[in-house]
Amino acid sequence: MGTFKNRSGLFAILALAGLSPLLADDAAMPVGDLPPAVAGTVKQHWPQGELRRACRDEDDGVVYYEVHLVDQGQLVEVKVWPNGTLHEVERHIGVDDLPATAREMIQAAYPDAKLHVIEKQTRYRDGKSVATDYEIELVTSNKEVEFVMTADGKIRNLDEDDLSDDLLAFE
Repeated sequence: MGTFKNRSGLFAILALAGLSPLLADDAAMPVGDLPPAVAGTVKQHWPQGELRRACRDEDDGVVYYEVHLVDQGQLVEVKVWPNGTLHEVERHIGVDDLPATAREMIQAAYPDAKLHVIEKQTRYRDGKSVATDYEIELVTSNKEVEFVMTADGKIRNLDEDDLSDDLLAFE
């Protein structure tokens, strides 16, 4: 039987199988066990949201809570500090929700691309929105491409993988 050489391929398969929480670095918890300040913030901003998953996580020793919910049919991932202050919100959006500059840049750079994931990422400081970026995952005829784009079309964290490399994930 073959072995995986490419961990991202393993993660993708496990995610499709619904097993990605087994690989997560975070501590999954029942939604009902969220600290009251965190749960209150989520309910305040998304009163109709259906909470799906919660976890306690750390980044460089700093604790935060991540809550996944569905609001008006849209997947929303929320990071909240223990005191209830918003830290980051990620929303899965459609291509029409991207700023025009970003859409034009993607069309020019990757005209044959199929967009797989577009996430609008909004970061907060002291409860106020301070930055919005867009995480884009797309596939061209020969590449998988992931990058973060600012609203004005600047690219950060570009990662391109040849599709032929993914085919070699199994021996």
